[in-house]
Amino acid sequence: MKNMLVDMKVDVDKLRVDTPRPGLLGQGASGESLKAQLDLASERINTTLSHLSDSLIKFYDGTDRAAKEMTGADEEAGAWGRAMAAGVAMVSQPFSMNVGKDDRPDAMPVPIPFLPIPPALLQEMQSRIEIMGASEEGGA
Repeated sequence: MKNMLVDMKVDVDKLRVDTPRPGLLGQGASGESLKAQLDLASERINTTLSHLSDSLIKFYDGTDRAAKEMTGADEEAGAWGRAMAAGVAMVSQPFSMNVGKDDRPDAMPVPIPFLPIPPALLQEMQSRIEIMGASEEGGA
């Protein structure tokens, strides 16, 4: 699209309406009046073409800026999506699996130097959570 806009600007810049040379429409009052009208029309057409050329450049710049913004937004959305997926995965697990170390082979080994709860107690909490989850599923 940007190449098309550049080509359009080149084409528009080639266009120019020339005013009629003096005397072409006659020396009388009618010829002079018609020439004044054609001069005004030529000026307005050329001004419009100039504004169109400027607008094509602004549109090109806007398209370029939008493409860069969309690329940045896609990258940010991807990073945000990955962070959300990791957060959902973490909070979907029982609390004790996220903060403690468990001796069982299927548990995640996570050290917890900041939490003053003995690993045996965390293992007990994990077991109770699993038992409660199983009883809720069976009763529902």
